[in-house]
Amino acid sequence: MSNGRTLPAELSHDEDLRIAFELIESDLLKDIASIFGTWIDVSTAHQQDLDLIYGDRQLLYKMLDQDQFEQYSPTQQTRVAVERASQSRSRKTVRFVRNIIKRFRSVLRSPSVSYLVGGNPLTAELTGSSAQRIRHTYADLIAQRESSFSATGNLVDLANTIHSNLLAKLESIGHPATKNFAAFIGQVISNYLVSGWQDKDFRPEVTPNSTMTLHTGTGGGYLARVICNAFSRAGAEVIRTTHGGDTVLFDDPLWPSTELPFASTYAAYGPAAAKQVGAIVERHKSLRNEKISISVTANGSQLHSRILNRSKPATSIQNVYVVSASFSGLHRAIPNMKIHDVVYYEWHRRLLAMVKSAGFNVVAKRHPKGLDPDLELFADVASEELRLAGMADTFDQADAYVLDIAGSAFMEAACTLKPIVLIDIPNRQMTDDARKRIGESVQIIRASFDANNRVMIDSERIKEAITAPVNLDARKRFIADYLTSNSS
Repeated sequence: MSNGRTLPAELSHDEDLRIAFELIESDLLKDIASIFGTWIDVSTAHQQDLDLIYGDRQLLYKMLDQDQFEQYSPTQQTRVAVERASQSRSRKTVRFVRNIIKRFRSVLRSPSVSYLVGGNPLTAELTGSSAQRIRHTYADLIAQRESSFSATGNLVDLANTIHSNLLAKLESIGHPATKNFAAFIGQVISNYLVSGWQDKDFRPEVTPNSTMTLHTGTGGGYLARVICNAFSRAGAEVIRTTHGGDTVLFDDPLWPSTELPFASTYAAYGPAAAKQVGAIVERHKSLRNEKISISVTANGSQLHSRILNRSKPATSIQNVYVVSASFSGLHRAIPNMKIHDVVYYEWHRRLLAMVKSAGFNVVAKRHPKGLDPDLELFADVASEELRLAGMADTFDQADAYVLDIAGSAFMEAACTLKPIVLIDIPNRQMTDDARKRIGESVQIIRASFDANNRVMIDSERIKEAITAPVNLDARKRFIADYLTSNSS
């Protein structure tokens, strides 16, 4: 795009087209990242005459390998699975009763001015029980769409522009798309844009107006974005709240297009976090030539304050909890988030063995979400494997933590004031300032990839890093700046 600006800047002449694009942009980018990442695997295998191994459930690999395609979307597949689960008889009964109660309450009380869609711990802290929850399903979206609608005019031009740019990128990195693959990509883009165009006029169960406030969690959910757009177009205030507190440690490419659209206020945790988000907002507005106003506030996290208040710094280190990321399965978390499941599994087994060899009682603390979180994976290389447990279940038992991803679990572990070793795998790049601040009270071990794509570290550093004293003053400053202090 011209002047270094991104695609939405070119849509400023057509507000409806811009809204349609921003509704679906995050999901489209996630799908393209997943599809292209898989294509590079397949294309590399074909170019180098390598055996390509994939399971029966890995439809995307099968389609790309055989160059035969059907309608498929990694994001939509996950969404359909969740929707089907929500359609069970018991859940339908619960929703039926809940709707009766909601209608009864609406007769007894005056209309609310504060609403909630989605949500996370910070949303709950800001709203308490005052906000009325809005509930919709994807079936509600589909019910308001035109069944015979097809893309025309500017919508087709936008699809063609995105399509040609993506194909050119694949060509430039030596992995050109086949004719069938190119057609598949075009269909994915078109399907998304048609959905966005129809959903921009979605009418939620509550008719929004300018006196209302909508509170929402992070912007990753498509339904929440659609409802946020409906409130935003009506002039209501839309307050989006951060989750986990870790995203400001990075400059992830998908973050602005996920979190900023249709929000009038972004609620962060600490003042350093708010400052980082504010800078991203200004850059985002400049790149997109937007005149929107998004205020950023630091609200402080009661969740992290509670962890800090009950913290007891370790006096000796015996039980080391090694915390893993989730496994993504078919929906690969790229770019710049997590490495391939198979590579990560092999690496994490070696990491557990390294910590155990250093003389510690090792507990493998699994992520409670993602692919098969209840499947035993590490019991043979750890003293114990915790499956489906939350971080709160570890605070009293752990003497120290080892993590290889600085996510929400890392931020909670930091608040315990216990020793932390962070393995810095170079797929997701921390900002220089974040690495500096973290390094003041956390031991960072840099990792690299060898010729076989395996994660490698200096294993001799493990014991020294785990037993290194914690700079408690620096840790508390980090917690205050990024998590617990507020703007006031």
